[in-house]
Amino acid sequence: MNEPHNQYPRSYGNYTLLETIGQGGMSAIELAHESVADANYMRFLIIKRMHAHLTDEDSSYVRMFQDEARITQELRHAKIAQVYNFGNVGQEYYLAMEYVPGVNLRELQQALAHKGRGLPIRITLKILVDILEALDYAHHRVDTFGQSMNIVHRDVNPRNVMLSIRGEVKLIDFGVAKSENRQDKTIGHAIKGKFAYMAPEQVDPKIGPVDGRTDLFAVGLMLYELIAGKRAFHQLTEVQIMHRLLSGEIPELPIAPDHPRPELLHSIYEQCISKDPHARFGTAGAVVNALNEAAEYCRGLASEQELAQFLQHSIGSKLNEITQRLNEYKTEHTGSVNEPTSLDSAGPNYGSYYPDSNDTYVPPLQPVYEDPQGSLVKSTVALFVGGFGVFTIGIVMMFWFGTTTSTTVSPTLTPTNITNKEVTEPKVDLRENEVPTLSNEEEIEITSEEESKTESTLALAVPTQNPNSTETSIAAINKASNRNAATTSSKELTAPPKQLDTTPDPQPIHSIILLVGTKKGVRNLPVTLDGTVITKTGSKKTVKLPEGNHKLTITDPNTGTEHHETIIVTKKGTIVVQFTNL
Repeated sequence: MNEPHNQYPRSYGNYTLLETIGQGGMSAIELAHESVADANYMRFLIIKRMHAHLTDEDSSYVRMFQDEARITQELRHAKIAQVYNFGNVGQEYYLAMEYVPGVNLRELQQALAHKGRGLPIRITLKILVDILEALDYAHHRVDTFGQSMNIVHRDVNPRNVMLSIRGEVKLIDFGVAKSENRQDKTIGHAIKGKFAYMAPEQVDPKIGPVDGRTDLFAVGLMLYELIAGKRAFHQLTEVQIMHRLLSGEIPELPIAPDHPRPELLHSIYEQCISKDPHARFGTAGAVVNALNEAAEYCRGLASEQELAQFLQHSIGSKLNEITQRLNEYKTEHTGSVNEPTSLDSAGPNYGSYYPDSNDTYVPPLQPVYEDPQGSLVKSTVALFVGGFGVFTIGIVMMFWFGTTTSTTVSPTLTPTNITNKEVTEPKVDLRENEVPTLSNEEEIEITSEEESKTESTLALAVPTQNPNSTETSIAAINKASNRNAATTSSKELTAPPKQLDTTPDPQPIHSIILLVGTKKGVRNLPVTLDGTVITKTGSKKTVKLPEGNHKLTITDPNTGTEHHETIIVTKKGTIVVQFTNL
């Protein structure tokens, strides 16, 4: 039921519809607000209206709409757009949902493609981790009645990922989600989702069950897309995509140019897109951990503030337009005006809440992102000032402690003040100057026993008949010490010498998936290791290599020049090498 634009704004139940955002075969998406004019209050939201004629045609549409409301209203997560209300106006059912001011991920990709740019790797990893955290929450969600919902989104793709002007990442549209408590049960096998992001088990149920690992396959394809700058199945028909999925023909992940350890991303990608669901990561949380580890090599994930700054830097005009329109609506309906935010945030392009099958091609991109002007200078100045402060505090502390030490010496006694009665026995502890050289539990126990014997001997050796005689006491102590030292030396001489094992430990052998490429993309050049060809450029091969450093060599067929690259083998996994001189 398409409404003409000139009918906006108009009342709709307890809401005011402001303008259309998208239209689909089942429903219409519109920007709306609920307000209390006297209280100067307004909240923008999304109204998703199911077309009235579908109610009469097929009751299954109503059940699907109710299922979407039931599933989403149980989800209360910062990275999932919420459902506020479900109801009907006349014959139309509607969902009132959270409005995310910003753009969806596909729109950002297209805007960057027009500028010949791509997403920086830290932004890419931040977006993927946020999506996976939302999925992990949904996969493990228990409903109000304590029952596991077993939610599977089944439609994870860039158009269902919203990026707000505040740097938030939100997963939307659980319209085709699978859940245990759906009213509209699928009879037989129905393919739901988008072929470009579909897992093999969604096409052929014999491969495995559709569960949380199905969504991980889609995330893997999104990882490919954000790094390669194009979809994994670009320009292929649905039949061709199905054939690729069932035959396991998934393109290899290109090398991320701005990540120092691209082999880590390759390993994560390969596990996500495995045809066998059991070979994938077990949970979305496990992928989060893997991506966080990979992010440690590039200064960690981007923050929400960094994402907000990147959006402003990349598509600032869209965000400014959103801010302006929202302020206009608020002024019209409440009479108040918001001051512009520091990010110039918020556009009539409010993000496409509807997936569009006609995705435009995004060419391969080089990630480029310049920090906002002056941030580097400010950071440098702050670092200098902080370092100078720490240095100054250190000098003051050294001066203070140096002065304190020099003034707390023991008082010097003059000979005229010393009498026999004032001289006391010195407290002797032979252990005070010992250096521990023991290495096992047994020796530690023996030492403790000998120390206790020494203390007993010393106690018996000190004469008691003349407590005021310092010479007698010290002589007795020295005598006991010498006797104890002799006993210890005798024990040490009789102990059998330890034999040192000088046999070197063998180097572990690891199974490595080796990917060798060249900057120019030359294929089938022999790659040698210690004179032996182990693989060729442009191909993937599993080799077994001992732990340590290894030098790979490629001979330029045109000039005969040898080029070398070093790899470090520490454990089994995937290693990606790129020869930059070829």
